[in-house]
Amino acid sequence: MRMKKLARKSEMAEKEKMAKAEKFATVDLSDSSSPSSGPSSQENSPFRGGNIIAGQQLPKKRLKVTPEVVSALDRTNLSDRKATHLLQAVASSSGLTPASRSTLRRSRMMTRTALAEDIKTSFQEFINAEEPPLIVHWDGKLLPDLTGEGEGNLVDRLPIIVSSPALEKEKLLGMPKLPAGTGAAMATKVVEVLGEWGIKEKVVGMSFDTTASNTGIHTGCCRLLEEALGGNPFLNLPAATTSSN
Repeated sequence: MRMKKLARKSEMAEKEKMAKAEKFATVDLSDSSSPSSGPSSQENSPFRGGNIIAGQQLPKKRLKVTPEVVSALDRTNLSDRKATHLLQAVASSSGLTPASRSTLRRSRMMTRTALAEDIKTSFQEFINAEEPPLIVHWDGKLLPDLTGEGEGNLVDRLPIIVSSPALEKEKLLGMPKLPAGTGAAMATKVVEVLGEWGIKEKVVGMSFDTTASNTGIHTGCCRLLEEALGGNPFLNLPAATTSSN
């Protein structure tokens, strides 16, 4: 009888040890990053994602707003508010901390600035290497004001483009806002934009529509532009106009 009791106690102690060992083995496998831990064990474990170790809650990783994400948001024309809602849903489903609206706005502005600088630098390097003759084009447009200063307000903007046989297609340099639609205001903006891109010396001609603000003898944009860019006469390419009877 005594031997049977000892054997039963030994058997119970062995089972208790085995149960404890299995319990600790389950925790180690769920947190282990070794190759032996398969995806099925991680999915079924309450410790999935690595946010809980030894009973402690670790901070979640933050969702990264990369330049690729910013480009995708801009291409789909999503506002900061809509983009924030979208990324919050993505972060929540991925177990990550979402970026705030201010962080997203800051990332979008920094990425756009860096992209614009890269485009300008590469274009300047091409112009300096090839030294092609450039034709500058401009044409004032009334467009909605996007600065939030007044809903429904229209402002004068001046798209400025350069073209050349050496370029595959026209290059848009900018669309600055005009204080007024006069020839002097347009000439000032064209010179400023050409200077920002460092290509004033490469311009040999200009293309324009035949309005009085462009072709005026004294204050026309063409005359003022020639004077500002060295005084040499440019190749004039007035845009063709059509009229309907």
